[in-house]
Amino acid sequence: MNNTKSRRWTEKYRPTCLEGIVFPDKRIEKQVRNWLDIMDIPNILIHGEPCTGKTTCTRAICAALALDSADVMVMNASAETGIDLYRSKIKPFATTFPLNSQFKV
Repeated sequence: MNNTKSRRWTEKYRPTCLEGIVFPDKRIEKQVRNWLDIMDIPNILIHGEPCTGKTTCTRAICAALALDSADVMVMNASAETGIDLYRSKIKPFATTFPLNSQFKV
């Protein structure tokens, strides 16, 4: 089966770069672009209602930073919860240096 046909509509048309993101506020867009311009990404926590673009925005930021997939940890906090997640995944990932990128996300 063709991969394009088997993907969900939301995945097929998900923006892959910041130019495709519609930010809810111009201040937020300006701040994110400023982080990328000066290559100084702070520790941030993105939260909000389901299907509002949190994952899409973070993926676009990672793409703009040209991060290697080994330096990116993706998790769904609504599905993965508890102290064991911190002990087994987050802590080991956060305590090592980036492998192939300037940043780890």
